[in-house]
Amino acid sequence: MNAYAQGVANGDYDSACSVSGARELRVLGDVLMDTAAKVRENIARASQAQASAQDEAANARNALAKAAEAEGYARQAMSKGMAHAAEKLEKVVEIVGAASQQLATQIELSNNGARKQAQRAAEVAASMEQMNAQRP
Repeated sequence: MNAYAQGVANGDYDSACSVSGARELRVLGDVLMDTAAKVRENIARASQAQASAQDEAANARNALAKAAEAEGYARQAMSKGMAHAAEKLEKVVEIVGAASQQLATQIELSNNGARKQAQRAAEVAASMEQMNAQRP
C-alpha cells in the first residue's frame, strides 16, 4: 500500500492498490483508490475546460476581428456620406463587442475553474503524501 500511496502522491492515478490486511487497511486502500479516481476525473475536467476556454478565446478573437472590420466599414460608409448605414453598422459593432466581452468573461471564469481544479488535485496529492509520511 505504501508503494501505491507513493505512486498516487507522485501523480500515478492509474495504479491499483491491493490490500490483504486488516479491515481498516482495506478501507484506507479503497479510500485512496477512490481519491485517485476523483483526482483523475478532476484533471480530465480541467483539461476539457482548458480546451474549451482556448476554443472560446479563439472565437472571441475572431469576433473582435469581425467587430474591427465592421467598424472599418462603418467609418468608410460615414466618409462617403452614408450616415444612416454607418449608424446601423456601429450598433452591430457595439453588439458584437458586448458579446465578445461576455465571451471573454466566460473564458476567464473557465480558466479560473480549471486552475482551481488543478490546485485541488495538487492539494489532494500533497495530503496523500503527508498521510504516507506519517505512517510508521
